[in-house]
Amino acid sequence: RQVREIELLRSPLQLDEGGRELHAAAAGAVAEESYLSVARSCDLYVIVLAAQASAATEAEYDTAFEDNPRKILPFYLGELSPATQHLRNTIDSRHTRMVCESEADLIDAVVAGITNALMTAEIIRQPLVANLDARLRRSESVVRGELPISFIPHVRPVNDITGGGSHDSLTICAASDGALRLVLEGIGGSGKSYSALIAASWAARSGQLPLMITPRVGELRVDHLIAAAFDAVGFFPGPDLQQQLARDGRLALVADGIDAIASDDRRVFMDSLDTFSESSPRCRVLCCVRRLLPNELPSFKRFIVEPISDEQAKNMFEVVGAHGHHEFPTQVRDLARWPLWAWALLDVGSDVETGLVLLQRLIQHRVTTSGSYTPIEQEMLIDASGALAWAAWPQPACSAAAALDALDQWAANESTRRRYQLPPASVILDRLSGAGIVQQGTELEIAHPLFATFLAARHAATNEVSPSMAADPEFAMF
Repeated sequence: RQVREIELLRSPLQLDEGGRELHAAAAGAVAEESYLSVARSCDLYVIVLAAQASAATEAEYDTAFEDNPRKILPFYLGELSPATQHLRNTIDSRHTRMVCESEADLIDAVVAGITNALMTAEIIRQPLVANLDARLRRSESVVRGELPISFIPHVRPVNDITGGGSHDSLTICAASDGALRLVLEGIGGSGKSYSALIAASWAARSGQLPLMITPRVGELRVDHLIAAAFDAVGFFPGPDLQQQLARDGRLALVADGIDAIASDDRRVFMDSLDTFSESSPRCRVLCCVRRLLPNELPSFKRFIVEPISDEQAKNMFEVVGAHGHHEFPTQVRDLARWPLWAWALLDVGSDVETGLVLLQRLIQHRVTTSGSYTPIEQEMLIDASGALAWAAWPQPACSAAAALDALDQWAANESTRRRYQLPPASVILDRLSGAGIVQQGTELEIAHPLFATFLAARHAATNEVSPSMAADPEFAMF
C-alpha cells in the first residue's frame, strides 16, 4: 500500500537539525490564532504527549476536537509527567491512544495511523455525513421550510400483497439491517428518497461511508459516480483504493434520480449498479425508483414504501395545528397518506372545500416547484399532461410510444402551436416526471388515478367528449 501524494504540512515550518519544529508552543495572539486555524481546518490532527504540556497545546486540541473528534490521532511518548495529567485524562476519556517507548516507535506509529486514516477514508467521514445530514434536512422541509416531516418510514416487501398493517411491515432501518441490497419503490411523494437517506444515516453510525449518486447523461457508470462523490469532498483515492474500500464494505450507496433518465441510459446504469453490488457484496446499496422493471437488479430485495400511519398523520398535522387527513375531501384523502402529498395538500389546499379546486392548486403547485418555469411554460406543461391523460383515458397509463404520439398530436394542433414555444415531446415527458405528475417506466403512468381523471376532464373541456366519457360519473364530476 502506497500513498503517493500526502500533503502533511499546510504551511512552511521552521525545523531544527533533528527535524523538530522550532517554537512549537505558539506565542502571541497572531501566532496562536494561526495554530488554532490549522487545528480547526486540518483533516487529521496528530497530538504527541510526553513530559511537557502547555495551554497553547490544550487550546489546539480543544479546537480540533470541536471541529471533528474522529480526526484526532493521540500518541504518548516515553515517561509521562504530572504536567500532562489533565490533558491525558481528557484524551483517555475520549480516544483510543497509542503508547510509544521511543521516537522510532513513535514515527512508525504516526505513519501507520495516518496511512490507516487514508486507506479507510476516515478523514472524509465528517464531510460525507454532513452532506447526508444536509440532504435529510432538505427532505424534512419538502414544501416549506417551517413544515417538518420527520418520521420513521415503514416499508413492506413487494411480494406482500396484504398491504398496510401486515406483519411484514418494517421500519426502513430494520429492513436495511436485514438486507444489504434494497430497492425502494413507490409513487412520487411516497418518501422513497427520505427513507433511503434514513437508512444511509443508520449505516453511517455503524462505520460505513454514505455516498449519494445520481446518474446523468454521459455519466452512468457507478465507479465514476463514486469517484465524483469523493471528489466533491476533496478526496482522490484513485481506482485501486476506491476498489479496496468497496471490497471491504466501507461504502453505503444511495442511488436516486433514476426515473429522470432515458430508458436506454437507465438500462446501462442499472447494469452497472448490479455489477458493482455483485463485485462488492459487503457494501450497502439502496436504489430508489418508482417501479422496478423486469430483470432489473435481480439480487436486490424489493420493498414498497408504506403510507404514513393514522398515528403518524395525526402527529404530523398537529405540529402545524391542522386537521387530520380524514377531514380532507374524499377524492384526495388517500393522497394525504403520503408524506410529500400530505404537506402539499396542507400548503396549497387546506382552505378549500372541493376536491376540484384542491387538485387544481396541487397540480399547479407541483409544476411550479419542480423547475424555474415562466407562467406560460407552467401552463404548457399542465396542458400537455391533460393531453396525455385524455389520450390514455380511462386507463391512467399508456405505452411510452403512445405518450409521445399523443404529445405530437397535441403539438400539431394550430392553437397549441400559436400559444406555446414547444420543446420536444421527450423533454416535456421528463419535465412532467420531474414534477411528479407522470411516472416513466415500461409504461407511462399518471402519478395518481385521480390526477388522470381530472387532467383528462380538463383537456376534454376544450375538446370533444366521447359518449363513454360523458356517461362516466367520476369523469362527469369534473
